[in-house]
Amino acid sequence: MKKIIFYLLLLLNLLLPLCVMSNTMDGDFGWHLRFGQELHSGGPFPYLDTYTYAFYGKPWTNHEWGSDYLIWFVYDHMGYWWLNIFAALSIFISFLIIGKTFYKKITPLYLSVALFCQYLIEHILVTRPAMLTPLFFALTVYFLEKSKQNYRWLFILPPAFWLWSALHGSWILGFIVLNIYLGGYIFSQIVPDKFKKYFSEDNFDKKWL
Repeated sequence: MKKIIFYLLLLLNLLLPLCVMSNTMDGDFGWHLRFGQELHSGGPFPYLDTYTYAFYGKPWTNHEWGSDYLIWFVYDHMGYWWLNIFAALSIFISFLIIGKTFYKKITPLYLSVALFCQYLIEHILVTRPAMLTPLFFALTVYFLEKSKQNYRWLFILPPAFWLWSALHGSWILGFIVLNIYLGGYIFSQIVPDKFKKYFSEDNFDKKWL
């Protein structure tokens, strides 16, 4: 019975964003398709605004060019339905990564909390490049947590940040997370030893989920 509940919740965590995204449309979707199509055409990279009437012909750099390239490729070869699936998978996998990062195993209770969190953000779930933000955020946290045992995980961050920066402007969030971890590390080194026990991770119960 527990396994049935677990897999049912797992399925619902994927179906919720998929159903929402399949019934919404991003107003900029056509814009993303057009830019991706231009990139696929093999011409020079567009550095001028050719879409906005008031700024037509003015210098402009598309910070989501990588996403637009992928959006057009998937749309052209597989169709709009698969774009919805990939966007929903991004949200779904993000919660799984967070779960595996902080807990020994993913439980039905954790999946219930994840499902509730998805329900709270359903008003912003739509097939667009921004749906990659939770995925890269989760991966950044995962790599930083792993680096506590092996610093070599930190070497994954530069290429991951570069890829993130080519896909969406939310890449700056990665540096915010990085600085939070750095600030925590510096604080742990300068706090007097007699107070360190109050800030130890061992004091936080990770088993309730």
